Amino acid sequence: MIPTEEIQKTITGGLNNGFYFNPKNGYVGRPVGNTSDFSDYYLGDEIDKGYDLNDDVYSITSKIARTISNQIVWKVREVNTITNESEDVEGTELQSLLSNPNTYETLSEFREKCISYLLLSGNNFVGGIKPTSKKGYESIHVLPAQYVDVEQGTLSEPIRSITVSWELQEDWDIKDVSITKYPSLALDSYFIGHSPLKSGTRLLESSNDLITAEAYFLKNRSASGMISNDGEDDMIPPNSMKEVQANLIRQVGGATKTNMIWATNAKLKYTSFDSNPSDLKFLETDLQKRRRFCNLWGLDSSLFNDPSNKTYNNQKEANKSAFLNCYIPNDLKLLSSLNKWLSPIYQTGKVNTKYEIYQDLSDIDTLQQDKLEKINIQEKQSKEVRLILTDVANGNISKEGALVLLIDIHGFDDDKAELLTTEVIRNEEGTTI
Repeated sequence: MIPTEEIQKTITGGLNNGFYFNPKNGYVGRPVGNTSDFSDYYLGDEIDKGYDLNDDVYSITSKIARTISNQIVWKVREVNTITNESEDVEGTELQSLLSNPNTYETLSEFREKCISYLLLSGNNFVGGIKPTSKKGYESIHVLPAQYVDVEQGTLSEPIRSITVSWELQEDWDIKDVSITKYPSLALDSYFIGHSPLKSGTRLLESSNDLITAEAYFLKNRSASGMISNDGEDDMIPPNSMKEVQANLIRQVGGATKTNMIWATNAKLKYTSFDSNPSDLKFLETDLQKRRRFCNLWGLDSSLFNDPSNKTYNNQKEANKSAFLNCYIPNDLKLLSSLNKWLSPIYQTGKVNTKYEIYQDLSDIDTLQQDKLEKINIQEKQSKEVRLILTDVANGNISKEGALVLLIDIHGFDDDKAELLTTEVIRNEEGTTI
């Protein structure tokens, strides 16, 4: 009787990874033909397997980070903590630090790195280096999230210690580190962030496998067929076979000889290596995976060469949606952390006043288009309202007719419409109705 283990190896291609019975849940894993397991997520996979290895992950996250750092302007203002009135300020120490965060990065590069780590790992850590003679920080630095070890504490003291596994500076006082994060629901990372690519572990791994499979498919299936002896008994001697091969490559090799017919008086036959169309379907899943990556960060796939969703109107709306749902919120998340950690260190010298870093969105064309359209609508409405009031003043329409137009057509509330028509009649007749 054949041992069960041998049968198992046979039906799974001779590999030691056949059926597996999980005693915890009673399910059988690794079905027939399955030759690999998915691996678990480990800290740093978002960089090593994602940003560094997967072109979709890189293109999506780098577009978000660069758009934010290059198009959303940061400014500093004084805010009255009682009235909430604000005023832009220039030449402050806080603004000087933001303009030159450290000796090796511009503010744009600093922000791009912050957003990139946040998008990939769900965490961004910024550490401040204190000067010896004054308050504040002489420089701020983005810490590599994949090497940051956070010791969680209690609800009253969430973070006990922060250590970075690199040679530049390993130990950091928790007061000198700002943490920006996507909230985590896992207990082992409750006070730090959740990586989108942790939820997308299977997607990332299958996408990387697809990229590898495509590369090997093209590399190993480049030969379109095989030429062999067409006789029943005669064999082609090895030397003659080498000569046939060399002659064939010389005459038909290269892109310029595509679809060329090779002529020979040798008695040979050709066996095609054409792939079954169903074997190539796995290559078509690349676009679906790109769409799923876009979903992880809340972007429309039309921004990343999705041919089925790439029209002018779609891209215009997708770009606007990207600012409102992705670019601005992620940048605000970073700003909120800095305003909680960094801004309070710098004092205005005025009572009930604080510094605040804020977004200036006035130069973002995508958002200004809506404002222009709104202004045009308001100007058109204002013109039409003036005509209605002029007609009331001239007696061309009644006050009641004007009220219907103002309330039902132009959306004025009852009191506002009543006030406008009453005022124009008063001005015209010099009496109050």
